[in-house]
Amino acid sequence: MLILIVSPHTDDAELAAGGSIHKWTGQNNEVYHIVFYPRFKKEFIEANKVLGVPENNLIIKSMDRRTFPQNRQKICDCLYELRQKLNPGLVVGPHINDIHQDHQQVSAECRRAFRRGTSILEYELIHNCVNFVPNYYIKISDENLQRKIEAVKCYKTESKKPYFHSELLVGLARIRGVQCDATYAEAFHAHRLGM
Repeated sequence: MLILIVSPHTDDAELAAGGSIHKWTGQNNEVYHIVFYPRFKKEFIEANKVLGVPENNLIIKSMDRRTFPQNRQKICDCLYELRQKLNPGLVVGPHINDIHQDHQQVSAECRRAFRRGTSILEYELIHNCVNFVPNYYIKISDENLQRKIEAVKCYKTESKKPYFHSELLVGLARIRGVQCDATYAEAFHAHRLGM
């Protein structure tokens, strides 16, 4: 299956779904990852390499931070072009109730651009998703979780932020695992499933 990961900013998907991304690449899925605000471009490339996403499958745009609502149509057009070019079976992006305006806009445009036939999972960023109610879980292995932690550590310039701590990533994976009878898991909101 071809999977498209959508990140408003570098580090978003790695923090929220890094274990799942590593699991998917290990299952021989073709994984692409688009980022709209590439502040930490080199670290983004390194983190995705850790997760198994080839550099050729990284799509790096150059939109200014906190301008996404004003650039709604550009984001939608870009995602629509990717829909035409890649025809992904699954799109994984931010949750619609994420409190960051850039994340909200990207989520809305994912829903618009992939509104027909494509499965959409929305990921959890715990520092922004205060009203997140998961309805879909992906069980991840210890190796998947360790690769996620390693990928997040690639963002050295962000390492002092509290939600980058390895203990937090492990704790959340344990909590989500308990909720779906696994050791570790990542939680999502399934906007639409057709997989």
